[in-house]
Amino acid sequence: GISQRRFAAQIGMSYSVLNEVLNAKRAITTEYALLFEAALGINAKLLVNMQTDYNMQIAKQNASFMDKLIINPTAGRTLHKTVLQEAGDYFTSCPLPKIL
Repeated sequence: GISQRRFAAQIGMSYSVLNEVLNAKRAITTEYALLFEAALGINAKLLVNMQTDYNMQIAKQNASFMDKLIINPTAGRTLHKTVLQEAGDYFTSCPLPKIL
C-alpha cells in the first residue's frame, strides 16, 4: 500500500486535505475527483455524482431547509415557496401575450 502522505504528495494535494476527503470531512470537488481519476483510474464523474447524492441526502435531512420547500405532487417537483410567490405575483400583474 501507499501512505496518505505519500499519495497526497504524488498528486499535488496537501496531506490534511486528502485526509479530510478520505474521512468524509471535506467534500469531493470536481478538481479532487479529476486528481483521483488521473492517479487511480476511478471515474471522476462517478465520484462527483456520489458526492452530489450525499449532499442531497444531507439537505433533505435538514428540517429548516425542507420547510422552505413545498412538494407539487401533480408535477412531481419540489418548488421553493419564494419562487412560487414571486412567479404568482409576476403572472397576476402582467397581461398574457396574444397568440397569433
